[in-house]
Amino acid sequence: MFSIFINKLKQAPESAVKTTFSIRIIFCILSLAFITLSCGSGAYEPEQNNSQSIYPHTTTFADPDLHGQYTLSNDINVCASCHGDDFQGGASLTSCFECHPPYPHKQGWNEPNQHGVAALAQEGGVTNCAITCHGEDYSGKGDATSCYDCHDAYPHGENWEEIINHGSYVNTNSNSVCATACHGTDFSGGGSNVSCYDCHSLYPHAQNWENPDSHGLNSIVNGQTTCQGCHGTDLLGGPSGISCKTCHDPYPHPTGWSDWDNHGNYVIANNNATCAINCHGVNFSGKGAATSCYTTNCHRPYPHNADWTTIDNPSNHGRFYVESYVIPPVISNDECASNCHGTDFSGGGSTISCDSCHDEGVFPHVDQGQTLWKQTGHQDAVNITLGTDAVCTECHSDYLKGVDGTPLITCTTYCHQPE
Repeated sequence: MFSIFINKLKQAPESAVKTTFSIRIIFCILSLAFITLSCGSGAYEPEQNNSQSIYPHTTTFADPDLHGQYTLSNDINVCASCHGDDFQGGASLTSCFECHPPYPHKQGWNEPNQHGVAALAQEGGVTNCAITCHGEDYSGKGDATSCYDCHDAYPHGENWEEIINHGSYVNTNSNSVCATACHGTDFSGGGSNVSCYDCHSLYPHAQNWENPDSHGLNSIVNGQTTCQGCHGTDLLGGPSGISCKTCHDPYPHPTGWSDWDNHGNYVIANNNATCAINCHGVNFSGKGAATSCYTTNCHRPYPHNADWTTIDNPSNHGRFYVESYVIPPVISNDECASNCHGTDFSGGGSTISCDSCHDEGVFPHVDQGQTLWKQTGHQDAVNITLGTDAVCTECHSDYLKGVDGTPLITCTTYCHQPE
């Protein structure tokens, strides 16, 4: 090509035209040299773009750390001229959504029913949000927004489903953070479509759950296993930090509570008020599905009524004792003896001896040695111990009727006939 220009120059006349032509030839040669030096083989090398211009893109521009960071730091609209106002391709024929479907985010994306639902619905879930944009730990990447700026518990950490994790979080922060956007105001699913009740049917607790008629009745009917996940296997707190005994100290009852040495001693030491209102009813006859204190296999006369010690009351302890353990068929005197007042009626667990009111050796009538009370035992007591039968009239009145006027146990019942 250079030889052609030289020949043309030689053929030109010696004149101003030749001079002008020479200048033009030299300009063309210099231009070609510049192009050659600038382009080399003629292919553009993107790495040579060291200017502030976004295009032509470098070969590594596809890396999210480059084009993503550039977009966040500047204005995404600079991409629109090539990729289209809707970022679906435009003149470049390359759609942004080919690589990251949810970005650029549409209007209102910050609403939970937009980004939250999309994150859960898309393949890969929230991991699509993590690596490329918001960081592997979702705490933001570069100028990206941290997910925890809006909802500090989501994305959930590893093993979040374990109660020690999400349960402890809820206990510390209340369950309101779970209700509105994610699991629904009624905790039945919401945007996450995951209901809290899929795992623990009783929590979040219903309104007025603290009322004994609610949680107490449920515990009695369905057992306590559903409570143990939150309140601990011993129900003393667990992840919830709330011990059941904060409100009702003797309940849940320990193993063997029905034994006298357990519940009996507790009642004697603390009185029975805690047993009445909340659990067994104000009259101790049971409440809801609770157990009545008066069941046959426990202790029918206890808790005692207000007039239990009054001797002339038809419902007093004397009448109960006689009707239950003296008049055939005799049931047993274990209820008064072994459990409460002792096998010898000297106090037992209650520490209340029958002798504290009744003359020692007279009542309760017990067989002394081989002498039966109903035979000569009572006579021996009258003649030897008492010296008079006046003490007998306290219960037997005129021997024909009981002290309350009814023919309970009269002296004529077994032996003595009226004159």
